Amino acid sequence: MVCLHAATGYSQEAAQDTTEEKKSYWSYSNIGNLYLAQIAYSDYWKGSGYNNINVWGDFDWKAKYKKEKSNFTYNFNVQYGLMKRDEQEWTKNRDKLEMSGNYSQQFSNKMFLSALISMRTFLSNSYKFNKQGMKQHLNGRFFSPLTIDIGSGLNLKTLESNDPEKKKKNTNKLDIYYTPINSKITIAPDSILAAQYLPEKFRAKGYRMELGSLIKVVGKFQLMKNVTLTSKADFFTNHLDDFGNFDVNLESQIRMKVNKSISVNILGNLVYDEDILFDILDEDGEPTGHKGPRTQFSESINVGITHSF
Repeated sequence: MVCLHAATGYSQEAAQDTTEEKKSYWSYSNIGNLYLAQIAYSDYWKGSGYNNINVWGDFDWKAKYKKEKSNFTYNFNVQYGLMKRDEQEWTKNRDKLEMSGNYSQQFSNKMFLSALISMRTFLSNSYKFNKQGMKQHLNGRFFSPLTIDIGSGLNLKTLESNDPEKKKKNTNKLDIYYTPINSKITIAPDSILAAQYLPEKFRAKGYRMELGSLIKVVGKFQLMKNVTLTSKADFFTNHLDDFGNFDVNLESQIRMKVNKSISVNILGNLVYDEDILFDILDEDGEPTGHKGPRTQFSESINVGITHSF
């Protein structure tokens, strides 16, 4: 009788365990945007302008794992766009593939010990075009150049509350990541591209490894209802060569949500890298025969369809 009672009790407990819902430590967010712009003029239009069509889209996927004091975030972002002006062929005007993974262990209220790996490259061939829209030399292709950052350091997360209820109401956040030991790897096996992205002594190898410090800042701020500013900035300096000269990559986006499906985006991107060389132009826009680093900047205002799931 005792044995039978014990077996029955065990069966009841097992049944309860199978119906108990398992807690998930993963969360996911996805957002996709599609933008289309078209400008047309009649043959007798007195104002200046060119017929042109722009179409581009972006997709951002993020996975987060959080269990007690352990955190892991994986982010995948891709942007791609095409432009056509008058009778000229379609040309690419936007191209980015970026992936990153960040594992962190919390040791105080706002401080984390983190390990970060990220990579950036193009999706397809990129070319330099002249003012007449004629294709010139190659600027990049898939996985060339490929930039990889690997490092570990401290991550300070401010403005973001640890209270789940307060976190829903306050979407502002500011993450500052610093590593004194970061390995930056630039890969450009193509000889044409190596001449643009690598110093001369590294071009035969097709890659360069740099050891330096990296500061990464990521911020998200609710400016007003349905208006959000998102920015991220990377600052890298090489310990072994020209210490104090920073490579900079800054991206900002203001997103204004009109309704559930339509949004207005203002995008800006600033890049400066000592190793990326350009033909220096004179006042008339003609090459001088000299090369050097220059600040790269792009901006765009877009109205499009947004879908998140």
